[in-house]
Amino acid sequence: MGSFYTNLALRGPDRDQIIAAVAGLGYCAFVSRSLSGLTMVCEERSDTRDLGIWRDVAKQLSRWLQCPALAVLNHDDDVLLYSLYRGGHLLDEYNSCPDYWINQDPPALPQGGDAAVLCEAFGMPGDAAEVNRILRATPGDEDRPAENDFVVAFERHVALVQALRWPEVDYYAGFDLLKREAMPTGWVFVG
Repeated sequence: MGSFYTNLALRGPDRDQIIAAVAGLGYCAFVSRSLSGLTMVCEERSDTRDLGIWRDVAKQLSRWLQCPALAVLNHDDDVLLYSLYRGGHLLDEYNSCPDYWINQDPPALPQGGDAAVLCEAFGMPGDAAEVNRILRATPGDEDRPAENDFVVAFERHVALVQALRWPEVDYYAGFDLLKREAMPTGWVFVG
């Protein structure tokens, strides 16, 4: 069994502003410390991986805080999804394996994902060419060495965060994981 997690990264507001927004919207969430303007939020209902809830949480926090919000979902390390909002408006979406639930053969290529838009919102400063390569990579690409294939969605997520040049944030955390384990340093519970 692979990893399952959902979370969102907010860029701009500090943790106190995010905590107030999480509480004001009635969410139950863990909120990380803010590093270089980036803060992670792991909201409880989003961890059910219901796409409607997951997207709505990102949309509402983005609207409330008037900032970019990147919602990420890793489903069983087979699929990496993201939805990018700014000011409550959807800017970009990505699905690494759009035919996962219908078992299409051959598998469909990754869909969505605008590297320039993602880098502008969340690159610190970010490398749009590398982000694009990561978003488009599929197993067996002839122009890449085999060691660069993403066997699991978590590996793609790691590469994406590195290409965006994020600070050392817990981008792989989810509500259930944080609830089961001792809360890492720098996280607070709201709710």
